[in-house]
Amino acid sequence: MMKLRSRDTQRLLEVLYVLLCFVFFFVWSTSKGLSYAPDEYMRYDIPLYIYTYGKLPSGYEVSLRNAIWGFSYAYYPTFLGSLLSAFFMKVVSFFTVEEFALLVAARFTSVLSGTVTVYYILKIAERLFSKEAKWISAVLISTIPQFVFLTSYVNNDILCVCGSALICYAWICGLQDDWNIKNSVTLSIGMIVVALSYYNAYGWILCSAVLFILSFVIREKGQKNYKKMWGLGCFIVVLVCAFTAFFFIRNALLYDGDFLGMSTLLEASEKYAMEEYKPSNRNTALNLGIPFYEMLVSGYWTGVPWLVTTWKSFFGVFGYMSVYMSAWIYKMYVLIVVVCVGGIAVQVTQWFRGVRTVLGSRKKMALFYGTLLMVSAITAALSIYYSYAVDYQPQGRYCYPMIIALFIFLGTGIDWLIGKVRSLPVRCGIAAGSSALLIALVVSVFFFTYL
Repeated sequence: MMKLRSRDTQRLLEVLYVLLCFVFFFVWSTSKGLSYAPDEYMRYDIPLYIYTYGKLPSGYEVSLRNAIWGFSYAYYPTFLGSLLSAFFMKVVSFFTVEEFALLVAARFTSVLSGTVTVYYILKIAERLFSKEAKWISAVLISTIPQFVFLTSYVNNDILCVCGSALICYAWICGLQDDWNIKNSVTLSIGMIVVALSYYNAYGWILCSAVLFILSFVIREKGQKNYKKMWGLGCFIVVLVCAFTAFFFIRNALLYDGDFLGMSTLLEASEKYAMEEYKPSNRNTALNLGIPFYEMLVSGYWTGVPWLVTTWKSFFGVFGYMSVYMSAWIYKMYVLIVVVCVGGIAVQVTQWFRGVRTVLGSRKKMALFYGTLLMVSAITAALSIYYSYAVDYQPQGRYCYPMIIALFIFLGTGIDWLIGKVRSLPVRCGIAAGSSALLIALVVSVFFFTYL
């Protein structure tokens, strides 16, 4: 009976926290106009077009072409966010067609994506960590000011984070409970969301194939079931293709086989962009002949190294990379990350010594955490390459496809650290106090920095 009450209390707290996040995200989304967030004015053009004309736009549509950059995001087949935003705009239009109301309706996709992400973060943490570590880690990630900022305007970054949370949860369920139809459907939905949201997150799709196959390969003799692997694998592929193939085939037909739209977009930018913004004239390290590692530590472009700007904007830089939080907040996150990394290092050494793991075996833990490292490496590499070769943009949001992996790494360290406290009341007090402080921090950032 006590366990049942405890579980009911946990569920109630989870529901209340998710609702609190939803309200907070929505308030952020109503606080600024169209010109405050990076890329929103170009991103918003797509759902506005769909809402106005009732069809998907082509990249060749002149009315969508940006006068500075010479292209529009309509070249990409990643229309999921735009379609959802257009739907919410249509619903709101039954009551009002006021411009800001339609903008807030379009932003509702980001609000919901952030809320769903928080929901799955809690579910992931419940499977991997103790109750106290679950709350500290979940609140830590969901109150990062930049995370909340991404839920407040039209962008694809937060949508792909939502998809990656679904994928990661499916991985854990597949490793803990074995793969079945339910877990495969969850994985498929996550892959669909990622495929139709943001290329930077495609590492999750690649790594899903790796983890899914190896989760069958590493089993002991007598437990291997390759027939099941092929059956569920084909089911996942068919389901994902059924919901995504149209958009990529459409792109291939429109742009002479360019199913991703990237080459055609670059050609348009070279042809129509202002002279200094053409790809061939951009002030990138590649065009300047600067090695990529020098780009990371050089202040040549902005006076601040790529690594520093990316780190700070991962945790919170608002507006067009111009509104910074107080310096002590960035230092606080540095301290948190360092302490948690120390915790996970000790935890990993204990796993290798034979300490019981939440996934049941060291092979599964190595596969899971190794795949998360692979996702993180792919995401970071894509962000670095983009700044090096395409457009110098040291923005932390380009690394956000890896935030679910970061959440698990930090949560693992927190779980080990909180486990060193023997007293249950003290552990609960630490969890409650830490969560309250993190929430207070992001609220203060909202009022004293963001607004």
